[in-house]
Amino acid sequence: MASDADMEDYGFEYSEEEPEEQDVDIENQYYNSKGLVETDPEGALAGFAEVVQMEQEKADWGFKALKQTVKIYYRLGRYKEMMESYREM
Repeated sequence: MASDADMEDYGFEYSEEEPEEQDVDIENQYYNSKGLVETDPEGALAGFAEVVQMEQEKADWGFKALKQTVKIYYRLGRYKEMMESYREM
C-alpha cells in the first residue's frame, strides 16, 4: 500500500516529450539516417523524410535532412524527386 509520502506531487508537469528531448530524437533520427546513405539509400530517404516530419517548425535538422535527400536522389538519378526536395528545402 502506498503511503501519502509516496503519492506526493512535487510540482512536475509531465508532457509527452520535452522540447529538448524532441530535439535529441530528431538529431538521432538524422544521424541514423545519415549512417544508411551508402548502404541503404532508400532507408536513408525514409529516415530523412521522418526527420522533416518530426520537426514542427522548419529549422536546422529538417534543412539538413532535405539537403541529404537531394544528394541521394541525385546519386540515384531520380531528378524529379530531387527537384521536389530541393524546392521544399
